[in-house]
Amino acid sequence: MRLALQNNERARKAPLRVEIAEGQLDRARDAFFPTLVGSGVSIYKPDPPARSPNLTTSGSVTLTQPLLNPSAFPQYSQQRHNVEAEKWGSLQDKRQLAFDTAKAFTQTLALEGVLNSAKRKADTAKLNLDAARARADAGLASTNDVTKTELQLATSLGQVATAQGNVEKTYISLSFLVGQKVAGPLVAPDNTTRAAQRYEESQRNQVKSALDRRAEALKAAQNRRPDLRSLHEKTEALRYSAKEPLYRLIPSISAAGQIRFVPDPLPSEKTIDEQVSVNLTWPIFDAGFRYADRRQRIAQVSALIGGNTVGKFTTGGRRIDVRMRLLAAQRTRPEDLSRIQVRTQSGDLVPMSLVVSQREQPVLQTISHLDRERAISISGNVGPGHSQAEAMAKVMDLGKGLPLGLHVVATGQASQLDETTSGLWFALGIGILVAYMVLASQFNSFLHPITVLTILPLAVAGAVVGLVVSGKSLNLFSMIGVLLLMGIVKKNSILLVEYANQVGEHEPSLDAREAMKKAGPLRLRPILMTTVATMMSAVPPILGLGPGTETRSPMAAAVLGGLTVSTILSLVVVPAFYVVADRTKNRLATLLFRKKRAPDIPGALE
Repeated sequence: MRLALQNNERARKAPLRVEIAEGQLDRARDAFFPTLVGSGVSIYKPDPPARSPNLTTSGSVTLTQPLLNPSAFPQYSQQRHNVEAEKWGSLQDKRQLAFDTAKAFTQTLALEGVLNSAKRKADTAKLNLDAARARADAGLASTNDVTKTELQLATSLGQVATAQGNVEKTYISLSFLVGQKVAGPLVAPDNTTRAAQRYEESQRNQVKSALDRRAEALKAAQNRRPDLRSLHEKTEALRYSAKEPLYRLIPSISAAGQIRFVPDPLPSEKTIDEQVSVNLTWPIFDAGFRYADRRQRIAQVSALIGGNTVGKFTTGGRRIDVRMRLLAAQRTRPEDLSRIQVRTQSGDLVPMSLVVSQREQPVLQTISHLDRERAISISGNVGPGHSQAEAMAKVMDLGKGLPLGLHVVATGQASQLDETTSGLWFALGIGILVAYMVLASQFNSFLHPITVLTILPLAVAGAVVGLVVSGKSLNLFSMIGVLLLMGIVKKNSILLVEYANQVGEHEPSLDAREAMKKAGPLRLRPILMTTVATMMSAVPPILGLGPGTETRSPMAAAVLGGLTVSTILSLVVVPAFYVVADRTKNRLATLLFRKKRAPDIPGALE
């Protein structure tokens, strides 16, 4: 205990609190002593009056003595009780520290006893194991006896390890309390038992009446319990603090004496001027204090009815606020507000009905705002057979008939749908533009990429057909499927156009129609193989197989429908557009060639 009181931070911090309280007491005591203030003033005037110097210097010394300062008395008494409370609190901290140290010491002694017992038990188990093995070697015992003793030895060793860990933990706790490392084993003092016996004998010798014993026991408990004395002194300090506003209403009187010295006085002034004054100060109305008192009452009622969060409770991985407030039976009816007691300026407790007036008025429970405007949130679910876009269109139509100053604003999933839809359309346009640029660089032509991209509108039509047949709506996931479809369906057109271009390069005599006739049968097999393989991957989601198919089925329906329609039509539309585009290109080339040769004809005739 001596080491703990010398080295522990709790014991070192206790005297500091007492010194702080004594400093506040000295500050409160200053209100009764005189104050001496010296001051000097220098005034420079560029254009002084006639016969006046430019620089005027004066000095003064003022002595002020408070004669009557009523508010200083409760403040001084409050700080005096605070000093006593801190002294008893400091003693209680040391007492609690000594108690914790003694508790840790006795726990360590007990755990050391448990450790020694576990070690003796382990030694006995080792001897039993050796004996069991010797009997088994001699044929006097079976292997089961050896196994049993081995299990007993293992259990004993586990108990030794557990006890050793507990002892080490108590060593650490005791080291923290005493401020230095503690190593065992510990030895119990001899005078502990004798002191306890002497205390019991002294208590038996006290024979008094029941009333005297009760009063003396209460007084002795206050003397033995520094925590009770500290609470008593704090209560007295709060009582004087509550009386301070009442003393503030009493006028205060102070006397002041001043000596003023002017080195270069005017003809009408003196070099040294003395004066004595008596000041009377009477605070008639203090609006700030009344406002603070009103705020304090409001905060008190709010804490009693609504509650204040005083802590947090953790259970099952969740943190729950602990709120302190009145019981439910004390705050459910409006009449319960009148029974709440508040403290007045004089420190007395009075019912709330004496200081406030009560009136019931209907108000909104909560007022929500959106973009600095009052808002009312209305939520709902989309009915079967309808999409969210249809529901929002109906809501916007209903909003057009609202009175002036009211309007409908989409929030939540509705606003997210609009943002997502516009973003997907933008991504679709950018994807088509990038695809055209890449194809133009690969084919070295501005016309053939258009031939490849002619399948995209057909794929979109097929995606719509797939959604209608499967009963799915056009939502975020189906639009993602359409975006995915844009990148898949172009490979059929690329296979046909690329091979037709190769045929035209190797056989220049063939026109576009004959080149496409050769490319179609040869590219039919890879087109069907890749398309069927892609379509098979979309079958499980659309059939509802596997977890999460509710979100993937619209996307699968769009992909499956778009692939089916685009594959069938790509074998007809793409070749036809390829032939028509080639013929149109040849005609335009012939027409331009004729226009260039036309100016040379008249010259040739001449």
